[in-house]
Amino acid sequence: MSLVSSTFSNLRMLRETSDLTHLHIDYLVRTTIETVDFALGRPTSYLFATPSTVPRPLLQLTLNVIHKSRIDIPVILVALIYLERVRPQFKISDERWACERILIGALVLAAKVTVIQHDTRAASPF
Repeated sequence: MSLVSSTFSNLRMLRETSDLTHLHIDYLVRTTIETVDFALGRPTSYLFATPSTVPRPLLQLTLNVIHKSRIDIPVILVALIYLERVRPQFKISDERWACERILIGALVLAAKVTVIQHDTRAASPF
């Protein structure tokens, strides 16, 4: 039996393979929750005094998606920008799996934008 939480051992694995830290991932999860809460018209439901207040299933999903899809810092930053910019226009009617859907949607959109911009720059002679 390990005294180290599986969440933090996954974070250690991510840290060893990239420049991502637990702060990046924690901030992404918190921003997702705040965006969903805002879209549902309620105050932020989590007081983020400590990392333990972040819902563990959402944190685990985030770690799995980031690790398995090899997401790096630029994609995380674009996803955060997307979440901040979409917040005022966002309306959610169905609360079920809202955080998970928004998180995965933001990461997919950010990955596509990042790849397209990288490919465009690589193909351009200027």
